[in-house]
Amino acid sequence: MRLKEHIDKVSWSVADKLLFVGYGIITIVQFNAMKPEEMGLFALLITILNWIFIISDSFALQNLIQFGQRKHDRGFVNFIASSFHLTITLGSSLLLLLFGKPLSVFFNEPRLSEVFEFLIILTLINIPRTYAIKIFYRDTKMNRLFLTNSVYFGVMTFATLSIVFLKHFLTFKELVYIYMAGTFFSSLVALLNIKNELFFRFKGETKLKEIINFSIPYTLASAIHLAPRQLDVYIIQYFFQTKIVGIYFLAKNLFRAFEEIVNAANGLIYPAAVRQIVKNDFNSLFDMTTKALSYILFFNIFVIISLNLGLTELFIKWFLPEKYYLAIPFFNLLSMVAIGLPFTILGSVLIAFNQPTKTMKIMSISLFLWLIGFIIVGIINQPLLIPLPHILYFFILSLLLHLETNKHINIRLKDILRFIPDFSNMIKNFFRTRK
Repeated sequence: MRLKEHIDKVSWSVADKLLFVGYGIITIVQFNAMKPEEMGLFALLITILNWIFIISDSFALQNLIQFGQRKHDRGFVNFIASSFHLTITLGSSLLLLLFGKPLSVFFNEPRLSEVFEFLIILTLINIPRTYAIKIFYRDTKMNRLFLTNSVYFGVMTFATLSIVFLKHFLTFKELVYIYMAGTFFSSLVALLNIKNELFFRFKGETKLKEIINFSIPYTLASAIHLAPRQLDVYIIQYFFQTKIVGIYFLAKNLFRAFEEIVNAANGLIYPAAVRQIVKNDFNSLFDMTTKALSYILFFNIFVIISLNLGLTELFIKWFLPEKYYLAIPFFNLLSMVAIGLPFTILGSVLIAFNQPTKTMKIMSISLFLWLIGFIIVGIINQPLLIPLPHILYFFILSLLLHLETNKHINIRLKDILRFIPDFSNMIKNFFRTRK
């Protein structure tokens, strides 16, 4: 894949991810204005919301990409995907609302039932937004994705700054209302951008069995892989307390910068990999995969070194009150995860090769070791060691994904290190043109 041939799509994708980075500044304002306990409650809400939509994205919406390439059958694929999406998201939210009180007792947080009451509303208004975003990725309409997320973050930014300016503090409920407003207006814009794609047929050539056979292992793989990043706050809540959840949530939010880079890469690589495999263009697939893996890996290593040499401490002490200083060691240790994070690109490649079952097995092994590590950290009551299970998870995952991907495209160590000669050649070419 030649970068210059896709520069417009990459540029819009980068611009979209810069929105996440920009909103990170607003997130710092929110943390400044909230008690850790209040932010901990919001963390419990937003992570379970994300978890539900991760499940639905994998089982329902991923079919829009996997089978939506069959343009003649899109009406039927749209119908199946939207039906599954509505059932999974609303069904899960209603189930949690029903069991809100016993879960509050189990996790020792009386206000958890309040969290689940807000969950059902956020779920409802988030459904059209998430459906539309998958269409954008399928058709690589990254400019429309950028517009939708601009409204999402723009509304929340305006609401946050207005409330903080007037009151100088935020509560859990106020932050939830801010997210509701951003999600609602973003969903409206998203629907307007896919109005021509909103057609449905009750029958099609694509077999429901084919969709189910793909969706089940893919969903299990995605659910297992993202469990450490979404459900960790509930394990922390069980072993520790809501205040620790709030402080750790700050470290997680800072870490999102790493995650969004890889998310952007996966959003572009998976649809491209599906097309390249269909065309048997394995040279382009190899080139695209190794470039993305190597470039992101070296960027992450540079940032990790900078953070652990004092950048994290400088940033947090400049912009946040003392009640959040515990996030410094959390984030420094958590940043090590970014070394393994780029290798998740190989998981997208395996899925494109229609190998969701093998991917699921790899992630299951990694998740089991992660869970054991987390239980040990909880039993010995050492909250500062919370990021260690994540490091273990991504180390095992990276190794196993690399070994499995090599059965399809052979990626050697020098291919992973290709950033060095590529960067060197870029510098040489720059100076040649300057002469």
